[in-house]
Amino acid sequence: MGHLKLPEGRKIAVNLGVDFDAQSLWLGGFNRPSPSFMSRGEFGAEVGTPRLLALFRKHDIRMTFFTPGHTVDTFPAINRKVFDAGHEIARHGYHHENPTPIGRDTERRLIDLAFATYQKHFGTRPTGCRSPYWDYSENTLDLIEEAGFLYDSQPDGARSGALSPAARAGAPGAGQCRRPGQQGAGDPGQLVSR
Repeated sequence: MGHLKLPEGRKIAVNLGVDFDAQSLWLGGFNRPSPSFMSRGEFGAEVGTPRLLALFRKHDIRMTFFTPGHTVDTFPAINRKVFDAGHEIARHGYHHENPTPIGRDTERRLIDLAFATYQKHFGTRPTGCRSPYWDYSENTLDLIEEAGFLYDSQPDGARSGALSPAARAGAPGAGQCRRPGQQGAGDPGQLVSR
C-alpha cells in the first residue's frame, strides 16, 4: 500500500463516492417495482442528486458517481449535469443486477449494454466500476479485466485482487480510484479520463 501525504495541517482524509442507483436498485437488485419504491428512486434522481451537485459545487469537490446504465437512460438530464460538472461516471451495472445468479454471457451483455449507454450519453466509457450488488459471480473479475477497467472500487476489491493487470504489476497509480484530473505522485498522466 502507498502512503497518503496530507496537506500541511491536515490530520485525516475522507474518501466519498456516490452510488447513483435511482430506480434501478428497486428494479434490479431488490425486484421491488412498486410505486412507493420507484418514487424513492425518482426522488433521488430529481431532488437528491441536484442537492448533492450543489453541495459538491459549493465546496469545489469532484466525485465518482457509480451509476447504472438504466439510471443514465432514465434520467439523462441530471446525469448530463453530473458529467458536465466534472464528476467521474463509473460503471455500476445496467439494471443494478445481482451478478451471482446470472451466467457469464448475460453478465458480459449487461456490461456491454452499460458501455453503450455511457457512450451514447457522454461519448466515453468508464474506466472504473463497482459491482452493482456488492458481490461477484465466478466470472465477474475476469470480465472486469477483459473489459479493460483500470479499477474496481468494490469494498473488498483489494482482498479479491480486483485490480487491472497494470495495477498488479505495480504500475504507479494503476488501480487507484481518482477523480477526473487528479494525479498522484509519479503518474505519467491522468488516470481517469473524461
